[in-house]
Amino acid sequence: MNEIVRLSDPLTESIGNLLVVMFPKSTSKNYPLALNIAEGAAHYDAKVINGILINYAVFSKAREQAGRAQVLLDYISEWKGVQVFVNGHQEKDLFKVTRVLICYLKASGCNDWRAHCFKVIDDPLRQEADNRGLGITIRVTDKPPLPKMAVEIDQYVFPCSLIYHYKVFQANHPASFEDQIQAEAVKYDASWCPFFDATNFKKSGIRYMQKEFFT
Repeated sequence: MNEIVRLSDPLTESIGNLLVVMFPKSTSKNYPLALNIAEGAAHYDAKVINGILINYAVFSKAREQAGRAQVLLDYISEWKGVQVFVNGHQEKDLFKVTRVLICYLKASGCNDWRAHCFKVIDDPLRQEADNRGLGITIRVTDKPPLPKMAVEIDQYVFPCSLIYHYKVFQANHPASFEDQIQAEAVKYDASWCPFFDATNFKKSGIRYMQKEFFT
């Protein structure tokens, strides 16, 4: 049976849990369905504020709870008066909340969640240097090809597939790469995912590539 608690401070409740959802009673035909989902939250309560019945649902980090939260937001995301709190703050962009929930649910369904979340990247310092001169060169010549040499490239684990395409590393930044990743996760509202941990950024191995050199 669900524990009934009075949520006097949803900001506090959202810290340590997955998220907190508050929504008013609605005339929508989906209200009974939304209410049924909300009542299955780890903690649920309802009270009247200024004559309006407000529902409170606190979802834990369990996979089943994340699934419930996603379904609930699908029902109520366009209703007036809906409020969502994650990691101690109110999140007004519910699309971003749903995006994290879906990503977390996919990872939770894997035998090893790291197979979904982690990406292997080349050394960020090398990437930054290469990107400054990145381009495609087409060479037409009757001369024999230049000899090649094997070049070692360090590789690292990037700990979040959701912000993988946004990754930005600054070599001379006072913050570490880990802290830069964490800041990117905060920027793109992904840092509250239960699987996210910037300290998972670590060297994973070496790859080799053939590069032409001049003689």
